Amino acid sequence: MTATAQNKIGGLSLIIGTSLVVVMLSLTPGLGLIDYVDADDFIGMGRAIQDHLALTFFAAMLGVLGLVLQLYGVLVLRRVVMREGAGDTIA
Repeated sequence: MTATAQNKIGGLSLIIGTSLVVVMLSLTPGLGLIDYVDADDFIGMGRAIQDHLALTFFAAMLGVLGLVLQLYGVLVLRRVVMREGAGDTIA
């Protein structure tokens, strides 16, 4: 793979990873859109997680995948800036 293709894949993974983390945080029961509870209500948070176990697991796994994609994108961006300079990073 050429450096330009790696740059594009790294940038795309950075965008997809960030959006995936934001969507999964909003879909986590008790935090965003589903069974919202206050931050100091630990019992309510536990009940929301217990009522939606599959969704909690799904959101956690896809959230971790989003974080891995973000990490890959940041590492590609760092490598490009260190090696080639910042001129070709976005292109």
